[in-house]
Amino acid sequence: MKNEQNNRNPQGKLIPVDFDPFAYGDLYMTAPSTEAQKEVWVSSQMGYSASCAYNESISVHLHGPLDVESLRSAMSELIQRHDALRTTFSPDGKTLCIATSGEIVVPVIDLSGVGKSTSEKQLSGLLKDDSKTTFNLEKGPLFRVKIVKLQEKKHIVILTAHYIICDGWSMDVLLHDLSVLYSAITQGVKANLKEPHRFSEYAIMQAKQAQSNESNEAVGYWLKQLSGKIPVLNLPFNKPQPRTRSFNGALEVLEIDTPIVSDLKRVAVEFGCSIFSTLLAGFYVLLYRISGQEDLIVGIPAAGQLLTGKNDLVGHCVNVLPLRSHINGEQEFSQYLRSLKTKMLDAYDHNQCTSGSLQEKISFSHDPNWIQLVSVFVTNTHKYKREEIIFDGLDIDYFLNPRYFETYEINMNLYECADKIILKCHYNTDRFSISSIRYMLEQFNELLIGISRDPEKKISQLPIRTLRGKQAKAEKSPKEYWKIEKYPNQSQRRKDAVAEVKDSPQRSKRPFRRVIPIGEERENTITGLRNRLLQLLARIVPGATSLRVFLHRLRGVKIGEGIWIGCDAIIETSRPDLVTIGNRVVIGIRSNIFAHFHESEGVRIEDDVYIGPCAIILPNVTIGRGAVIAAGSVISVSVPPMTLVQGNPARSIAKCGTSLGLFTSGKEFLNSLKPL
Repeated sequence: MKNEQNNRNPQGKLIPVDFDPFAYGDLYMTAPSTEAQKEVWVSSQMGYSASCAYNESISVHLHGPLDVESLRSAMSELIQRHDALRTTFSPDGKTLCIATSGEIVVPVIDLSGVGKSTSEKQLSGLLKDDSKTTFNLEKGPLFRVKIVKLQEKKHIVILTAHYIICDGWSMDVLLHDLSVLYSAITQGVKANLKEPHRFSEYAIMQAKQAQSNESNEAVGYWLKQLSGKIPVLNLPFNKPQPRTRSFNGALEVLEIDTPIVSDLKRVAVEFGCSIFSTLLAGFYVLLYRISGQEDLIVGIPAAGQLLTGKNDLVGHCVNVLPLRSHINGEQEFSQYLRSLKTKMLDAYDHNQCTSGSLQEKISFSHDPNWIQLVSVFVTNTHKYKREEIIFDGLDIDYFLNPRYFETYEINMNLYECADKIILKCHYNTDRFSISSIRYMLEQFNELLIGISRDPEKKISQLPIRTLRGKQAKAEKSPKEYWKIEKYPNQSQRRKDAVAEVKDSPQRSKRPFRRVIPIGEERENTITGLRNRLLQLLARIVPGATSLRVFLHRLRGVKIGEGIWIGCDAIIETSRPDLVTIGNRVVIGIRSNIFAHFHESEGVRIEDDVYIGPCAIILPNVTIGRGAVIAAGSVISVSVPPMTLVQGNPARSIAKCGTSLGLFTSGKEFLNSLKPL
């Protein structure tokens, strides 16, 4: 049974708690956790990978004669200096337990006795293991350090903390303070550091502000901004959304060249904006151009250190603001940049609430298992200038360590280093492939070049990489995208596990002919169809850059002759015999056929079937000969056969942008693809 104890905070008030705050050492004080910390705590409880996604880690490369004991002493002083590093949490995440003192073990891992290739491999393994090691939020500590010795005068210090007590801004503060403390110890002098602001005081201030009129006004402002239907960002993912939320992640990096950065800074000054707001405007334009969506929400950080003037504060002080923006392709970029700047300033004026607290007040129509309000987050990391971080007698460089888990679908970090800007993009690997992220970063780079050269150009006319450029030349041959072979139908299904779609009288009067001829003119037919579809996409979906036919996923799938598969259609299977597709079948744009669930009996599609765009076919389904499935239909064994559309043509081929028109069959749709 939990002990009911009273604990006194610095203001002399008694705070009742339903746990033992002294269970893990001497306690200095308790304080209420902030709303932002509560959100991180809840997310961290979702499992191992969710907790690892909040590991903040950097590697500090030190060249020169390192005094290891002085560095350890500096670490002890650093922990005593910042109360966030001595903080743990109550079992419900609502209370901060701040210890009187804190000690961590700083091991030295010696790799100097092995070869270069071996040491690099072992170092990579150490970083990976560190990224995949969780913190115990109740017991602590929530900060750890390792020293890796590569050579006598070459060391790497790995600093890792849980995001709940150390945000990106705080990590830079820690590195700066550590350099000052180390230098003072080695020189035998007192460190020239002012008394820091304490996170416990910041947390208490946040709790008071949560009850203020200002906070209520902020909630009203954001509810107005988020009124109506919440947009769901639909990027060209390479992978279907898993049934449950995942946190698997990876990192890709893009360095923007110095001349481009100089021009972008000139553009920012010309229009009275920061470099961050200029890059953010460019990122919104990128999302618009590749998704075709005019209504977008991107999360941006409101750093508590900056907003309160407490630049030396260490802790989790970030409120994520869901910045909603509407983009018009006919608008000049400079006009959009000015309008976004105004919107950002309004957002920062109402920074008192977070996206997590707003989610509780908003209804969503999409999958509750996935990120609902903010799926893309863009932040600029505060960095001290290199000359401000001085370890006595040592040359220094430092880097963000890659994470193998990620909370957002895309988490874009913008680092300004001297005359360069580095984009570090963490992404969810269950939503993106590495090739699609690299391609998106290349598109962003090209877009920024266009902005730097002519910010007065219309958004729809800014350059962006497409398949017509260098990418088209390197693209695989059509044979690799189109697998057109005839296999015998080997699939067997139980009758009681089948949702039958009977032959359609209308469809029987409109028999399919071979959609893509086999043999002569095959190359020209496929290439011509791809080119016409690309032109068609570019006209109906602003910013469409590629036609992605996912036949590279169809290894082992039994498909017949004359198959047409629309762009962004996905056929997902885990065994070669799960999916059988007959002859003369059209699978519409963005349709999904799933047969990868546990104990699935697969999907069987017979001949002369037309499946409209955005339809979803779930496992254990048989679709009979000549059937027509309307756009947006969901076909599963739980749906009675009479509710399926029979003989009723899809009303449109695509809902995004302009409708392609009405088509009663796959043949009619293909015939409409005449040169534009």
